[in-house]
Amino acid sequence: EEEEEEDDEAAARTGRKTFVVTKGFVARLSTGLSAETPTLRVIKRVAVVFRDACASTKPDAELTYTIPSSEAFNDVVGMGLTDFVAALDRVLVVAPAKPHSGLPLPSTSKRWSKHKEAVKIFVSACLSFIQEMSEPSMLAFVLQQLMPAVPYIACFPKLQRRYLKELLTVWSSKEERCRVLALLLLRKMALVCPYPFIDHCLKGIYLEYTRVSKFTSPASLPSIIFMQNSVVEIYSLDKATAYMHAFVYIRQLALHLRNALTTRTREAYAQVYSWQFMHSLRLWARVLAANVDRTSINTTQKENSLGPLVYPFVQVTIGTIRLLPTARYFPLRLHGLRSLLRVIEAMGVFVPLAPLILEPLQFAELHKKPHPYTGKPINFDISLKVSKTLLPTKQFHQSLVEKVFELGLEFFALYSHTISFPEMAIPACKMLRAFLKQSKVPRHNKTVKQLLEKVEENAKFVVGRRALVTFSPKDTKKVSEWETALLEEGALPLTKFYSSWLSVEKAKRAMLAQQDQGKVNGKKSKAANAEELLGSDSSDGEHPGAEEEEEEEEEQD
Repeated sequence: EEEEEEDDEAAARTGRKTFVVTKGFVARLSTGLSAETPTLRVIKRVAVVFRDACASTKPDAELTYTIPSSEAFNDVVGMGLTDFVAALDRVLVVAPAKPHSGLPLPSTSKRWSKHKEAVKIFVSACLSFIQEMSEPSMLAFVLQQLMPAVPYIACFPKLQRRYLKELLTVWSSKEERCRVLALLLLRKMALVCPYPFIDHCLKGIYLEYTRVSKFTSPASLPSIIFMQNSVVEIYSLDKATAYMHAFVYIRQLALHLRNALTTRTREAYAQVYSWQFMHSLRLWARVLAANVDRTSINTTQKENSLGPLVYPFVQVTIGTIRLLPTARYFPLRLHGLRSLLRVIEAMGVFVPLAPLILEPLQFAELHKKPHPYTGKPINFDISLKVSKTLLPTKQFHQSLVEKVFELGLEFFALYSHTISFPEMAIPACKMLRAFLKQSKVPRHNKTVKQLLEKVEENAKFVVGRRALVTFSPKDTKKVSEWETALLEEGALPLTKFYSSWLSVEKAKRAMLAQQDQGKVNGKKSKAANAEELLGSDSSDGEHPGAEEEEEEEEEQD
C-alpha cells in the first residue's frame, strides 16, 4: 500500500491522472490523521484532498482528486475543518509563551519548514471555501471551525490581508450569525497576528463601516448599531494604534467641516450633513467613551488613553451642530447632542451644552400657529432634517419640545451632583423662563415648566448642602469627594426624577416596539392569506371559461 501511495503522489505531481476519492480512502486518511503524531505524508495528502474539495465547485479548477459523492465531500470537509488543525497542534509543538512576549506562532516550531507547504495549502483552501460559500449555515460552520486555525493564518502575512478583506465583507453584508462569527474571527486575528495586522484591521473595519453607513432606514439601523459595537470592540484591543487611527479620521471630519465653513457651497454642506458624517461622529463618541479614563483626559500619553482626542472631537461635533442652526436640521442636532452626552457620561468632563439644547425653543416656527398634520409619526432616529411641509405642523412642534425636555433633563442630571450646579443652572433657567413668557401653547408650557421646576429644586438642594462645607473651592480633592458622596447618597431631586422618568420612557418604547412588530406580523399574515387565495384558483393558471373559448375557436376553424 505504501508503494501504491508513492506512485499516486508521483502521478499527482506530474499531472498524469486524477484520483477518485471514496469513503474508504477518507476513512484511512482520518485514521492516519488521528494518530498521536501524524506523518508528514498524511498531513500533505489531507491538505491536498481538502483543497480539491473546496475547489470542486469551480468549473475550470485543475484537481488532483475528484469527489463524486456528496457523502465523501462532507467527510473530507469535516475532516479538514475539525481534525486537521488538531493534528497540526500535535505535530508543530511550540515553546511555552514568555511573559510580555505574545503567543508563539507555529512557525517557531522545529518542524515548521517541512509542514509549511501543507499548512499554506490548507489555509488558502479555507479562504477559497469562504469566498465561494453562499449557504449561511455552512458559512457559519466554516467560520466557527476556523477559530483554532488563527495561529496558522498568522504565519502568512499575505494571506492575513486576504482573510481580512473577506471577513470584512462577511461582517458587513451576510447573515447575522455569520457576521458575529466573522467579528470574533477578526478579533482573534487582531490579537494573535503580529504587527502590522492590527493596523490594517483598524483601517479596514472603519472604512467598511463608513461605506455601509451612507444610508439609514428602520431596516438598516440595527445593522449599523451592530457595526458600531464591533468597531468599538476592535479599537479597544490596542489603544496606541487606535489613537493614531482615531486622530487621522477625526482630523478628516474636521477638514470636511472647515471646508463647509469656508466655501459655503451646497456640496460642502451635503458632505457634512450626511449620514456617513453623522455615523462617524457617533462612532468616535462611542470609541472615546469606551477607552478614555476620567483621570487621563488631559494626558499626552497616547499608549494609556485616547484622552487628548476628546477636545477636538467635541469641537468638531459642536461645529457641525452650529453649521446650519435652523429648525429643519433639528434631528441632526439631536444626533450630535446625544453623541456629546455619551462622552460626558463616560468621562465626567464639562461641556457647555445647555445653550445648544435649549436653543430650539427660540425657533420662530415654534411660536407660529401650527397647521394640522395627518401623516406618519416623526422618527428622529432615522432623520437628519425635516421637510418644509412638516415644520409648521403641531406634531413637529410637540416633538421638538419633548426632545428638548428629554435632552435637557439628561444633561442636567449628569451634573446634578456637582458643587457648581446652582451657578451652571442660572443661564438655563433664564432661557426657560423667557420661553414660558413668550409661548401660548399650554402643553408646551407644561413640559418646559416641569424641567424648570426640577432644575431649580435641585439647585436649591445643592445650595443647602454646600452651605455646610468647611473647605474652600481650591481644595479640589475635597470637592471631588463631596460630589461623589452626594451622588452616592441618592437624595438629589433631579437624579431621582430622571431615573423614574427614564424607566417609564423605556416601558413606553418597549410597548410601541411590540405594537410595531405586531403590525408587521399582521401584514405578513395578510400577504400569506392573499397568496393562498390566489393559489386556490384553477391549477393550470387559466381564467374561467378558457376551455369553452378554445372549443368555439375550433368550431369556427
